Order: sequence, then C-alpha cells, then structure tokens
Amino acid sequence: EHVKANVAHILFRLRPGMSEEEEKAVKLKAFEASSKLKAGGNFTELATNLSDDKISAKKGGEMGWIKKGSIDPVFSETAFKLKAGEISEPVRSAFGFHIIKL
Repeated sequence: EHVKANVAHILFRLRPGMSEEEEKAVKLKAFEASSKLKAGGNFTELATNLSDDKISAKKGGEMGWIKKGSIDPVFSETAFKLKAGEISEPVRSAFGFHIIKL
C-alpha cells in the first residue's frame, strides 16, 4: 500500500459563515468543472483558472507529494484510492470541494 502520493487538485473554497445558497453555488462550480474534465477538459488549465488554492493553481494544481493521513482525512482517503492519472469526483473537506488528480 502506498504511503505517499503525488497529487494535484482544484479547490472550490468554502468560507466560514457562508449561506446555504453560497455553499450550493460553490458545489455547483465544482461539479461543472468535473463535467468539463469528463468531457476531455484539461486538468492543468482548469486548475490554473478555477482553483481557489492560489499556490497550487500557479502550478496547474500540483501539490507535490503528500503523506497518507498528513492532510484532511477526506482528501487523503480520496487521493489514496485513485489510480495514477485518475481524477476524483468533487469531494468535500473542511476547506471546500476538491477535485483530486493522482
């Protein structure tokens, strides 16, 4: 079993105190991006243009190597279930909605 993974993500950030409507809008954006990826969209391009994680967005979503369990449990669990090159459905963590690529 892998203990490290090289991951990229697109983050749609949820902020504390957001209304239900605002949260729904963020979720919708995440699922729209997911649809674009399924239709052959370029992950790097979408991450650069859409991700609310500005640091990784500059690198096309690249987060580099992560250790299992070193970050948000939902994120970690999802990332380590993927196969190389595979892209997750949007998943919700404490930070917002992530689309994760291994």
